[in-house]
Amino acid sequence: MNLSTEKKIHIDSILDDRSLGWLFPVLETGQATCKEFMKLNNEFFNCSDYLNTVPGHLLSYSINRQLSSQCSLPACPFTIHKEKINVRNQYCIPILRKDDITISIMRSVNRRRIDKNDKAYLKEKCRKNNELDGQFSLFEPEISGENNYHGVLLYGAEKDWNGIGFADVVFFDSQLKQIHYSINLMDKLHIYISSMSNGEKEKSILNAQNIIKDVKQQLEG
Repeated sequence: MNLSTEKKIHIDSILDDRSLGWLFPVLETGQATCKEFMKLNNEFFNCSDYLNTVPGHLLSYSINRQLSSQCSLPACPFTIHKEKINVRNQYCIPILRKDDITISIMRSVNRRRIDKNDKAYLKEKCRKNNELDGQFSLFEPEISGENNYHGVLLYGAEKDWNGIGFADVVFFDSQLKQIHYSINLMDKLHIYISSMSNGEKEKSILNAQNIIKDVKQQLEG
């Protein structure tokens, strides 16, 4: 077994199906809440001249809010903290952690593609990922500070906003030019659901419905 294979098996053992399957319903609930918010306030969002970037930013906020809420519950397999990635505009994103793996949560226009504004922040974060290609020990100096494998959860909504269109945890190389490893969360969802009891499924659906209902009531009130 070579180094890269060993490291990828290590990642799979930590980011198991149940941990990754937990993430996708959280994304879907955040997306559904955002869609409901815009629907209830459609008169406010009727100025098409300045609307093009607003839904995306609202989606990011809604999903980040949902992650913060769900990560405080005992069933969450991750810990969470926020991290500032742009000093100029004070932009922060959630970072999930499980053992020696951290995951940045980022919205993207295109699947498995990092937006240009996020690249400077991620290059340093992804340096250790070069081990996944067996190159780190030969070509990279030793890392100081954090020593984690770093994935980027890149997600985007469907064009009609009927759900999440894609969601992948991607482990890029330190130059963000190659993908050393990628995990499709939408593939993990059916594994997660199939492992749940009927009671757990009903509770999960009810929780999502209650969250959307509460937000709707707050907006209407």
